Amino acid sequence: MKNWNLSINWLRLRWHLLFWIAVLLYHTFYRGRFDDPSMLIPRLIGYLASLPFDMIATYFSLYFLMPKFLLKQKYFKFFLYFILTTIPILYCEYLIYYYVQLPMRVSPDEIAAFNFFNRFTILSLFFSVYSVTISAIAIKLLKEWYASQREKSELQNQSLISELALLRSQINPHFLFNTLNNIDSLIEHNPDRASSSIIKLSGIMRYMLYDSNADYVPLEKELDYIKSFIDLQQLRMKNPGHTKLKIEGDFVGKLIPPMLFVPFVENAYKHGSKQKSKPGILINVEIKENTITFEVINSCIKDAVVSKDKTGGIGLQNIKRRLELLYKDKHELNIINDDEKYHVILKLIS
Repeated sequence: MKNWNLSINWLRLRWHLLFWIAVLLYHTFYRGRFDDPSMLIPRLIGYLASLPFDMIATYFSLYFLMPKFLLKQKYFKFFLYFILTTIPILYCEYLIYYYVQLPMRVSPDEIAAFNFFNRFTILSLFFSVYSVTISAIAIKLLKEWYASQREKSELQNQSLISELALLRSQINPHFLFNTLNNIDSLIEHNPDRASSSIIKLSGIMRYMLYDSNADYVPLEKELDYIKSFIDLQQLRMKNPGHTKLKIEGDFVGKLIPPMLFVPFVENAYKHGSKQKSKPGILINVEIKENTITFEVINSCIKDAVVSKDKTGGIGLQNIKRRLELLYKDKHELNIINDDEKYHVILKLIS
C-alpha cells in the first residue's frame, strides 16, 4: 500500500481564507450598507452562490495567466486571454444573479419586467468579480516584487562577500612570496637570523591563516602583525633605523578588517629606496574616538612605483576597491607621489 503524504502549507491556506472572508464581508456589509437590514441574509446567501466563480476567475488569473504571460512580459496575450475568460465567468455570474439573487430581492412581477441583457447589471457584475481578481493580482505582483528585491539583495551581499574574499586572497600570497624571499636570502648569509625570522614568520602566518578569515579583528593584532613584518624586513636592512613606527592613542576595543594596513607597508618596502638614510620609512598610527588615521611615508625614486606596478603585485585599484566595499563613504584615502617620497594617508571613520 502506498503511503500518501500530502504536504499542505497551512500558513498560506490561512492567508487565502482570510482574503476570501474579507471579500465576503465587503460584499455583504459594505456594499449592502444602504440596503434594508432584512436583506442582509439574502445578500450573504446570494454572494456565497457566486463566490466559487469569483474564485475561479481569481485563481485562473493568478496561477495561469500571470506566470504564463504577465510575468513573462507578454502583455497583449495576457489582456487578450483575460478578457476572453471574462465571458463565461460573467455569464455564470449573471445566471446566479438573475435566478438566485434577484428573486430574493424583488417580486416575481418585477423579475418578469427585468431586461435579461441589462448592460448596467453586466457592468456592475464585471466590477464586482474582477475588482477582487485585480486586487489579488496586485497583491501577487507586490509579493513577487518583494521576493525579487530580497533575492537581488542576497545576491549582492554574496557578491560582495566573494569579491572581498578574492581581494584578500590577492593580498596574502603576494606578501608571503616577498617574505619567503627575504628569509631565503638570510639563510645563505646568517642562518641564526634566518631561524629567528622563521619563528616570527610563523606568528605572521598564524594571523594570516586564522585571524584573517574573520570579518574584523582587534586593531592590536593588525599592529602586532605590522611590527613583526617590520622586524623581518629590518633583518635585510644595513640601517637598523630604516623604519620608524609611531602609535598614538588607545587601540583597545578597536576593530578593523584584517590585512587592511599591511599592503601599504609592504608597498613602502617594495617601492621605497633602500639607500635612504634613516628613517627611510615612517609609519604613523593615530587612534581617536571615532577615527583611525594610518600614514605611511617612504622615500622613493621618481617613476619607480609606476614601473614596478606593471610587473604585478598588490595593485592600488584592489586596495581602493576593498576600502569601497568595507568603508563606503566612511573613509578618506589620499596619496601624494612626488620626486622624493610616496605619502599615503588613510582615515577610517566609525
